Amino acid sequence: MKTFDEIRLQGAQLNEVRILRVASAVGLASKVKSQRQKVEQGQRNLETVLKRIQKDKTVEDNLEYITESITLLSEQMSNVSKQISSLTGIGVTTLLTNERSNKQILKLVK
Repeated sequence: MKTFDEIRLQGAQLNEVRILRVASAVGLASKVKSQRQKVEQGQRNLETVLKRIQKDKTVEDNLEYITESITLLSEQMSNVSKQISSLTGIGVTTLLTNERSNKQILKLVK
């Protein structure tokens, strides 16, 4: 049977590791937020460009707008991909935190 002081010391180590993992999850969450803002801004830009396409304009002008909108769309796909990567990082960090914590808590109790 472990003494209270031994459990308390091991608990302090557990908290330090969890704090580091939580900090990394918070960092990834801020990346998700900034990527979301980029996606939203890109969507507004794309809508603006698409509104410029009109029947009464020349084919060259409309083609230029379509080309610009395709470029914006590809940038959007990249931003969404980065956002998904950060969300995946948060999920993995959460999983590791919970798994480690459960194992360490069981060790503390024994």
